[in-house]
Amino acid sequence: MPVPPQTKTAAAAAAQQQQQQQETIKLRLADLRDLARITTICIESLPDDPTFDYLWRYRHRFPADNQFFWLQTLKAHLFDPRYTMLVAVLYSPSSSPEKIAGEENLEETIISFALWERNGNTRAAKRRVRKRNSLNNRLHNGLTHAENWLISRRYTRRDADFARLEAFGNVMEDIHRQYWEKKYANNFRLDLLCTIREHRRKGAGTMLTQWGMDQAKREDANVGVESSPMGLPLYEHLGFKMEEIRHVIVKGDDEQLLVRVMALAAGSW
Repeated sequence: MPVPPQTKTAAAAAAQQQQQQQETIKLRLADLRDLARITTICIESLPDDPTFDYLWRYRHRFPADNQFFWLQTLKAHLFDPRYTMLVAVLYSPSSSPEKIAGEENLEETIISFALWERNGNTRAAKRRVRKRNSLNNRLHNGLTHAENWLISRRYTRRDADFARLEAFGNVMEDIHRQYWEKKYANNFRLDLLCTIREHRRKGAGTMLTQWGMDQAKREDANVGVESSPMGLPLYEHLGFKMEEIRHVIVKGDDEQLLVRVMALAAGSW
């Protein structure tokens, strides 16, 4: 006797709900082995941010360039002592029959990542940067910078609109000087936050943002971000206040980009 479609749907929904109840998300520091996955998350999720298509307007024609140069950029940040790259890992019951002795049979999937920048000259800020500046990171950082310099001499990336990129860079440098070097000089700044589409609304983005807020509270620091439209509800929910909206404009270009500067003053949450 065939099973009615509504019964199948209900059973599938129940199975999915049960699996979600067994899922957990944990944060950890990113390492070199994570870069390929992080780059994939970046490229698949950032098109929901207007900044991505505005700057990399030729990425559909040159997807390999987009992938390659993002990977190199993320690698440079991974070993920069001023930055901390975190990943949110989803642990879920494995469907594989293979099991490693002494380990739980769980699948690990990186679903989100964040890049935090530490700015300031306080004792806590300097201590954090020194801790990140290990021999391993210094070697990787030097090699990556040398590699990227050689790449820049050999290849020109074809996915970018360089006029827009220059205008955006100028605006971001001015924001950094005004807010993250002066007004809120001692800060944790959220440089990048990406979550793969199919795993959104599971709390990973909130966890990664809250991590920086917790670190800032411990070190009596401010928190800052340049928000995309997609991230705006999250940051407002967490208490960030809008400081300013900047416009990125290129002469002769009908399109423009908005950059929303948001901050949490130390001790305000």
